[in-house]
Amino acid sequence: MGPVAVALLGALLAGHAVPAAVPDFAPRTRARHLAPGRILVASPKVYGPIFSQSAVLLLEYSAEGALGLVINRPSNIPLTRLLPHEKALVGRSDVAWVGGPVGRDTLWILLRAAPPSGESKGVVDGIHATTSLAALRAALEAGTPSSGIRAYVGYAGWAPRQLDDEVTRGDWYIDRGAAEWIFERDAAEVWPTLIERNAGLRARGPRQRVPTTYAIQAGSSGAWLRRVKMPFPSSFLGSVPSQ
Repeated sequence: MGPVAVALLGALLAGHAVPAAVPDFAPRTRARHLAPGRILVASPKVYGPIFSQSAVLLLEYSAEGALGLVINRPSNIPLTRLLPHEKALVGRSDVAWVGGPVGRDTLWILLRAAPPSGESKGVVDGIHATTSLAALRAALEAGTPSSGIRAYVGYAGWAPRQLDDEVTRGDWYIDRGAAEWIFERDAAEVWPTLIERNAGLRARGPRQRVPTTYAIQAGSSGAWLRRVKMPFPSSFLGSVPSQ
């Protein structure tokens, strides 16, 4: 693939959490409820272009840290501009989403069902996560509609214990993960609905827009996606083929 200019943010977030079974929904505000498959709902006091009024799906949580994807930050960049060699994308309307401020040269995929081939990992409610371009290609060639695929540039990462501290401080509410928040709801509805559900707060005014300086910058020559080393399980870190 040719090079692409991807806007890199300097701040590395930190975090960690503890798994806990969640029965029928009840608001969760303690770090012991953290686990893969949970959704973090930013409290109104959280600021910044990425995390203000955000919802984050946790993919990993262990003693080494936590990793997740912001699920309500779509960009205006067609996925075809990032992956110009993927013929199965031709004629589709898929766009790239801003997954977080870390690793903005990596592409993360959420699929509503396991792909026909390629590495992926079940997260919650039938959602599968992968960084394998082969898995994405297989899903596209199988005719998976845009409503069943989300592609994210970058991710949110937390070092050990930091996410626990943020939850204890009241920065995040913890909800159970569900496919509707990722694949069914309009992105602008996700945070207002979740914050009212968790905190009883009715959001007023428009959702804060992500400044263009933090949006994905895609060059005409295609995408540069490389494997990066992170202190998290390697099951998500599939190599990205050149074509």
